[in-house]
Amino acid sequence: MTKNQLVYEISKWDEFQWTEFVETHLETQKTLLAAPIPEFNTFASEVFHVLYSPLPKRIEQPRPEALWAVKAHKEISESPDFDELKLEIELQSQGNSFKKRLLAGMGAVQFSSEIAQKLPSTQKNNFDNTHKLRQQAKAIANQVQSLQQLEQLNPQEEQLLSDLKSELAEINKLGKKAV
Repeated sequence: MTKNQLVYEISKWDEFQWTEFVETHLETQKTLLAAPIPEFNTFASEVFHVLYSPLPKRIEQPRPEALWAVKAHKEISESPDFDELKLEIELQSQGNSFKKRLLAGMGAVQFSSEIAQKLPSTQKNNFDNTHKLRQQAKAIANQVQSLQQLEQLNPQEEQLLSDLKSELAEINKLGKKAV
């Protein structure tokens, strides 16, 4: 799994096919750039992957900031139109990978565009710092754990432990607001 995948593990082949589709369709590029979330291209590539791949593989534990994508994939997968399209792609493109890429790409853009229209435009800024917040939280949690392993703490160490716990709680609040 690469760092930026949201809900599905995408094979290099499917990633290549999506990239080829996007690069040859200017309207797709415009749609992806207009989306309110920075990782929207990743989401759209995952929709493509589900349509293109015979056995799409879900990520066991998506990142917390990918919750929007989990919900969006669920909404899409519950649509009878999506299942019909997937079947139609298989029937229409038997043995023709170019046709399959084209049909899966067009379907991915259509379904992704519908999701993009439902996303709040303010969400884009919230995702900018989630990785930094996660790193800070892990570092502070490690410090807290190290201090808690000491048998006895002097007053200065007790104050440091208290301060670190407060800081960790504040970072967690910020992280929750971001998602």
